Amino acid sequence: MYDLSIEYQIDEFMIYCRSRELRAKTLESYEHTLRLFERWCNDELNITQVDQVTESVIRRYITNLQERGKYTFYANEKSKEQNFPERRRDFRKPVSAATINNYIRNLKVFFNWLDSDYILKKNPMKKVRQLKTNRNAKEYISDADFKRLVFDLLNEEFFESELSRPTITIQSTPKAYGHFTLSSDTWISKLGGTHEINIGAGTLSRPIENVCATLLHEMIHYWNYENGIQDTSRGGTYHNKRFKAAAEARGLSVEHSEKYGWSHTNPSDELLDFVLENGLTDILINRNELSSYRVGGIGTHSGVDGSALPRRTSSTRKYVCPSCGMSIRATKTVNVACMDCNMQMIEV
Repeated sequence: MYDLSIEYQIDEFMIYCRSRELRAKTLESYEHTLRLFERWCNDELNITQVDQVTESVIRRYITNLQERGKYTFYANEKSKEQNFPERRRDFRKPVSAATINNYIRNLKVFFNWLDSDYILKKNPMKKVRQLKTNRNAKEYISDADFKRLVFDLLNEEFFESELSRPTITIQSTPKAYGHFTLSSDTWISKLGGTHEINIGAGTLSRPIENVCATLLHEMIHYWNYENGIQDTSRGGTYHNKRFKAAAEARGLSVEHSEKYGWSHTNPSDELLDFVLENGLTDILINRNELSSYRVGGIGTHSGVDGSALPRRTSSTRKYVCPSCGMSIRATKTVNVACMDCNMQMIEV
């Protein structure tokens, strides 16, 4: 008979996660969350089997997290003896909504995995939503800040800072979210030549995790190139299994396209964790689609067919100041600023 114990299934899930070469921090977060949940189910409800866990059980657990306070529950006695939680200054203080949401997200990953393997008849996390949190107003950052901040964070997290910083451009990229140029002297400066990674200006209004996924996609091309791995063919448009393997090992989920191969990438749970851990969800980037010269790259990247990109249907454009809300209209693409707020206006 198949072993449906929570303990056994957590062990199997962690083996699966390690086989995907997830980050140590992500593995630690998953195991910590799941072992706490396993012990709570056993101690509070005498539940030991995954098929005994219902939506009601999950909601009781979330309520208990909200009520009991920090460090009042632990995965095992050894943890309590080593950490002395009662000595902490924040002992029994409320658990933040952000922390509880992290638990919810980890439980979703676990039960979605059980559901995908047909272990469960009904997924108890299907209707469970994250808690509402009081978020700060999103902060607009410049293109330069985006290049420096996000590239360096991704480089450190997924490439051990092995990639030298390329020239990162933000400009119109017809039929693509971004591209990477193979030539190491695409841009020349006093410091020498560099590769180019470009992010389409018109795609920056997407959620930050998707923008990060696009940049990460192109960084994977960069890493493969530096390590002598040919990850595309057909003029750089078809993404092969080498690209798929590198992408899945570095925070992206990959889907196959008949025309472009393993090119359709989205942020995985690992990348979503990275975005949350680094506070990137409070960043909003936007820029007008400016006409510019596109340096040839290695093809259409980041998993998008150009025909799927949104097309303008109006000859007029509306620009709004992100600070005071003042708006103007123009009959062509312009680069305009609100002089009262000293901020660049964005197209809406």
